[in-house]
Parts: sequence; structure tokens; C-alpha cells
Amino acid sequence: MLPVFLDHVLHPLLSDDQFVTEVYHFDADGKERGVVFSEMVMRENGRDIATLTNQEVIDYHRKFYDANNITVLLVGSFSDSFESVLQQLPADLVTSGGCDSRKPVECPEPVGDRWSEYIRFPSASADTGSFKFGWRGPMPDDAVAITALEILLRYLTEGYFESLLIQELQRLYDSKFDGNAGALSQAAKEYRQSFAMGLEDSPLQKLETTLIRDVTASHWSSSSEFRVGTYARVFDVIDELIQKPVDFWLDLLKRFIDTRVYYVAAVPDTELGKKLEQERRDIEQRNAQSISDKDRHTRRIERAVEASKLSIPDELKRSIHIPDAQKISSLPHVHEVVELATPIGPAAVVQLIELETAFPALSLSIPLQNLPDSLFAYDGDISDTARRVSCTEFDRQLAATTVSKWAYIVPNTDIFYVYLKSTHENVDVASNLLVRALLFADFTAERTLTVAQKLLSNIANQKLLSDCMLNEITWHFSAQDPTNRSRWGVIKSLDSGDTRIVDQLNELQSYIANGMGGFWTFTFSSGQREKKMRSIDKLAQDWQDCFGRPFDEQLADLPGIDYYALEVLISVLQRSGGPLYNAIRSKGLGYTPSFWQDMVPGMLLFVVDRASDASKAILEMRALVSGVGEHWDKYITEFEIAMAKSEMVCRATDSECSPHLQTFYCYVSNILGFASASQYTVWKNAHISAVKDADLRRVYDLYLKRFVTPGHPLLTVVLTPSGTEISAELGKFEVKMLDEL
Repeated sequence: MLPVFLDHVLHPLLSDDQFVTEVYHFDADGKERGVVFSEMVMRENGRDIATLTNQEVIDYHRKFYDANNITVLLVGSFSDSFESVLQQLPADLVTSGGCDSRKPVECPEPVGDRWSEYIRFPSASADTGSFKFGWRGPMPDDAVAITALEILLRYLTEGYFESLLIQELQRLYDSKFDGNAGALSQAAKEYRQSFAMGLEDSPLQKLETTLIRDVTASHWSSSSEFRVGTYARVFDVIDELIQKPVDFWLDLLKRFIDTRVYYVAAVPDTELGKKLEQERRDIEQRNAQSISDKDRHTRRIERAVEASKLSIPDELKRSIHIPDAQKISSLPHVHEVVELATPIGPAAVVQLIELETAFPALSLSIPLQNLPDSLFAYDGDISDTARRVSCTEFDRQLAATTVSKWAYIVPNTDIFYVYLKSTHENVDVASNLLVRALLFADFTAERTLTVAQKLLSNIANQKLLSDCMLNEITWHFSAQDPTNRSRWGVIKSLDSGDTRIVDQLNELQSYIANGMGGFWTFTFSSGQREKKMRSIDKLAQDWQDCFGRPFDEQLADLPGIDYYALEVLISVLQRSGGPLYNAIRSKGLGYTPSFWQDMVPGMLLFVVDRASDASKAILEMRALVSGVGEHWDKYITEFEIAMAKSEMVCRATDSECSPHLQTFYCYVSNILGFASASQYTVWKNAHISAVKDADLRRVYDLYLKRFVTPGHPLLTVVLTPSGTEISAELGKFEVKMLDEL
């Protein structure tokens, strides 16, 4: 793989045809297209791409993408040594063109008054902007200073200092961290645990991130002594910082107080969007007027699209190894379900997951299918409010005994989920705190209003994210009674001072504590079964000190082979360089066109992110779906089916590649009704392997074909600037402003 990857990076084709499809062009109507252009046009200076030439891209690549400037990182387990891999690389592959951009980085202080910036951005509402501020930090090769700053910032911005204002820095300095000389030492210990947990949960990504810091620092460092591997000893650095006296941290904090603050304010402008839209139309008009022969212009673009399509020779197809879908690997683990003689609160079932982990975890899942309609709008509020269950001291205990914790409603389900991860020494204390949080949360008006403000802010931010809003709007229109699940009105009433929600939250808390059908999940290290069972007994005793309730198990049904057949079919269509890519992305109509199944509402969805022309993207999708039915053998071959299954095998392997992911996989397997994760894996793999061409034809007729079946009810949601025309071929649309929803 390494020679192929290096050849791709160092010697790409960068053809004129690729520039047309991937970077920028405009069609016969003057409308601007291009994958990169579609992605960047809404960013600052995104329009500069329209003036870029392919030769400028080639010159830039030649200057910086040189063998002299490369550091190769191999992370993971390999059968060959690093040296032998390098020796096998062809000499012409890594021959330098003589360029070397490595030089010490220079960061002079900005001159004059350039320490603040106000940037206007287009928005339909002038209510919400954003504000960011920062200080000049240490050089990238100062691993100790950077790590110390991360610990200090973690202390200042997490837990009970979450709402810290910049004015508080001086007070913290004067009070020497509120008189707590060991505060930052404890923060460093918590940072160490958090870093270790990240390394366990995502080892490859964490190592890559850590080593990339080394590469960046060594590339630009003014010191000849800095070497790749410095940040890899981050645990040694943290251990040194744990021993630092309070004066060390006070000096670090003083930097913030005495150093100039740089800030950027993003200010919403309700008129700017109209101005930019008019500019876009003017550009389209000028582009269209510049075309002397529209047919010739269109043929040139079509040739570029065709030339950029991926073509794999049959001989190469035969040489590609296809992994067996029934041999998906997973971490060694033991997974069993135990029915308790005496329920622990709303659950009489416990999942026990035994695997190699340094951080045991505990969670409680409670179904809310029978939650009264009068309380449904409040379920998200309790999951946020419950994190602030008591006084500052309680929060400190949680921070000291857990390395991760959260409570939320599992997306697209009616399951309340509360979770914590701790260390072996603290897991019993942490589970006791979890019980106290669930049963004795104090939903005061003041605390609840604070949470409401946070949720309002989250909603305002989500309105700026197209994928979030598409999901919410789709659910809004597809729900049988969307009013019962709308939290906006509840939060708005809170914001206006209505405190009746406190009574509703207390009622909801009682429902959860007295609920039925839930289950506990325990994850422990291998070989600690006795300790695991003692922890369960301890948890039962903690809960019994309050109360316990009966249990009525509820499990969802798992879809059959059609689910996996449809997954294979849409994987064939939307692979990189595949039919959906060629129909939409290569023509610059959108960035990430995709089909996906949402099993909770039972919907097959087609989504295009960052679409430059939503109407044309949808029409191209429909044309593709029709074309698949008319020319099946052109699109669906045994090789394509095998490659799609191979991709599914890789995704499935990724879903079980760390203790955290393995725990979640076990959790899902029980939700779906299996006694263990291994049983679910066998069942799933058998279905993937069993999918044949006939199954794909069946699910095409049953599901995918519905996108082009006349009269079939379809829900189409287009998020677009106001005034944008939607093609009449898509039918009649109801136009609404986002705030109306």
C-alpha cells in the first residue's frame, strides 16, 4: 500500500480534465460547478478558486509535495520492518526534485492595531453570532509548555468552571486557584486519564495525532535537537507536571492575564446574503455571455467527466483480494446477559462485557416508549439538567472519579441512556454517584433555566449546520404527531421565565427511576469476574437504599436480509469513483451524495451535502436510479458486489477495534435481541455473505426504485438560500423559513 499511496501523493496526474470536475468550471448556463468550489465557496476567499488555473495547482504541488518534505508515519502492527518497507520502494518514486520547504517558523508580533477582527456573515436572523479569543502560545517544539497549557485550559473550561468568563482569570490568580494548591495537580491527573482513555478507545487516531505534532514541530523547529518521538513521551511529561508546585501554574496563568488578547467576532448580517446572491447571479450571467458555442462548451465538460471516471481493467479486478465477509475480526471478549433475581431500579437484566481495558464502564438504558405525551418534550432537558445534579463539591467528586460521563436520549430512539467510565480503583464510588445523580437530581428553576439557555444556543448552532437541520426537518414532517416531540416551545417558555417545567422534570425523573424494561451494562477487565459481581451487588445495595421496581423486558426486532441487500446495493452505487459519484460529484453538483437507511422511522434517504445545484443533483440521482434498472449488468457486477461486501467487512471491523467500540457493539447486539455480540456477528456475517444478485434486484424493485415510481409518496427537503429557484421537474414545493419550523 505504501508505494501506491506515495505515488498518489508525490506524482498525481493533475490533468486538465480532473481540474474541470474536481476544482472549477461553469456549465452552459453560466452556473459555477466543481467539487472544491462547492465546498469552499461559502468560506472566506472561496471565490478565488474561480480564478485559479490548473498550472498554478501543478506549480504549488511541485514546490511543496517533494520527497525532501515528507515524513512517513507507520502506525499499527506490520509484518515487515519499517526499514525493509523503505528499501522496497522504487528509487524513482522518492527521488527529490530539489525542493525543501523546511525552515524555522517565524511568528512576529502583528503590527499596529491588528489584534481584533469583526467579520460579517450572511444570515436570515441577526440574533446569533460567535466570538472567539486567544493568546499567542509557545513554539510547537516546546512539548512541556504545550501540554501544561492544555491541562490549564482543561481546568478552566470543563466541569464546574464551564461558564468561566475571562474576567475570572485575575480572580483565580489572586486566590491561587480558590486556595486549592493541588487543583492543577489533580487536573493533570485527570488529563492523563483522559489521554490514556483516548489512546485505548482510538489507538491509531490518537497515535497519529500525537506523532503529527512531532512532525510539525520538527519540520519548523529552530532547534536541531528536536526529534520525532518527543510528544510520544507525553505520559512522562504529564507525570512531571503533576509534581509541579502551584507557583508554576500561577506563572502560566499570568501569561493569559498579561499577554494581549486576540479576538474575532463573527457578526450576522441579514442583508449580506441578498447581496452575495445577486453577485452570484451577475457572475452566472457574465459566464453565460462569455460562451460563444454552448454545445461545444457542454461537450467539453462531458468529455472531462468521462475522462475522470475510474476504470479498473478486468485483469486487475481478478488480482484484487476480496476478504471473506464471514471472517470479520473483533477484539477478544466475553459477553453474557445475566437476569438478576432482584431488579436494580428499572432493570432486572445486566450485560457483562469482559475485555482488555484499563477503564471499566457502567451504563443504564431505559426505554421511554410509554412516556406520557405531556412529558415527551422534556426528555432532552433532563439528560442535560441531570449533569448538574447538586453542588460544586458533587461535580468535583464526579470529575475526580470518572474519566468520561454523559446522559442523553439515544439518537432516533426512545431510550434514555446514562453512562460513565472510571478507573478500577474508583468504579464503585463512581457508580454510587451515578445512582445519587439519577435519584436525587435537584431540578431548581435557576439551574434548569441555565440548561435551557444552553439548549437554545445549541439549537441556534444547529441551524447553521445543513446536515443537522435536514435530519430534524425530515423527522418533523415524517413524524405522526410532530408537536408532541417538539422541544422548542418548552425551551422558549423557559427562556421567558416560565418555571413550571421544574415540576415536569421531577415527574419525568420519577418515571425514569420507576421505569421498566431497562438494563445495566458493565464493562470490566479480563479475569476480574469476581470483582465485577461484587460491583453489581454494591450497585444493587446502593439502589436498594432508595427503592427498586419490577422489570418488563422490551426488545426491538432486527431487520432481515433485505437490510443487508440494500446496504450492498447502495454501497455499489456510491463508492468513491462509482456511479453516484460520477453522476453528481464529478459534475460539481454536490460534495458527498449518498443513500442511507434510517431503520427507526423505516426510511431510505438520499442526501447531498453542500450542493451547488440541489435540483440538478436530485434529477441526476433519479436518472441514475432509472438507469440502474434499465442497464443492470452495466452497474451491478459480481466484482462490484464483492467489493461492496469487502467495504462492509472493513466498516464492521472498525466497529469492534477498541474496547469502547466493542462495548457499544455488545450494547447494540442486546438491543437487537441477541444474547451476545458474537451471536449477532455470526448472524450478520451470514446475511452479508448470503446476499446475491437476485437479492439486489429484489430490493431495487422494492425500495430504491421508489425514488422514480410515479405517484409514490416522497418527502423532499431542500435547504437553500431564500429566493433560490427549484426546478419545476421536482414538483411543487412548500416554501418555509427555517424559524417557522
